[in-house]
Amino acid sequence: MYFRAVLDGLVALLVLARDRVKPKVWQRRTFAALVCLTVLNVLVSLWLARSEREEAGRLRCEQAYGVLRSGRLADGPQIHIVTGGDLSARTSFSRGPARFNMTGEQFDFRITDGELRVTLVMRDGEGRVIGYIRENEWHLSRNAVLEYNFSMDRLEVIGLDNQIVFQIRIDANTVFLAGDFYGQGPKPALLSYRPWLGPGSPDGGRLFQYPSCQHLGELR
Repeated sequence: MYFRAVLDGLVALLVLARDRVKPKVWQRRTFAALVCLTVLNVLVSLWLARSEREEAGRLRCEQAYGVLRSGRLADGPQIHIVTGGDLSARTSFSRGPARFNMTGEQFDFRITDGELRVTLVMRDGEGRVIGYIRENEWHLSRNAVLEYNFSMDRLEVIGLDNQIVFQIRIDANTVFLAGDFYGQGPKPALLSYRPWLGPGSPDGGRLFQYPSCQHLGELR
């Protein structure tokens, strides 16, 4: 920013000199210098803007928290829960909220102010909490996952073994869930929802491109 201020000052001085000094040679030299400084100023501005965008993107992809939002408001009180990418595996509730016990945790799905809101807990195979969603606000334990990526209405978590752990997508009255859900303590997954929500091979149904810091929010 200081460099840009110096450039702006030099440009201003050259403009002032051009207006006050009349000899043609001086005017030609002043004009050439003015053009060079203007081009340099533009290049520096572009570089600074790009650096700021990259830094903002890096901070965003490392934040490990966010808020899920559907692009559409819920149409009435009905709630549809689709387990995996199979629309036939759908459980519907005519009147929300939908609360039930999954893996010893209380999972909650409700319509509030026209928006479908989700509350649940994510655990690994040892029963450790790796993340949670509370009223659509999600938080992840950065050291417990290898990667993750997200957009406004989707979240995907990749475990330390480079395999998908969890996927969710919210669309109006419908929530799509895929993943392995564990209880407290080391034990096999109590619930496994398949297929994954993303396309098939070679990445086994991942929703997003990776690494996330280079492809933040970019779907496959």
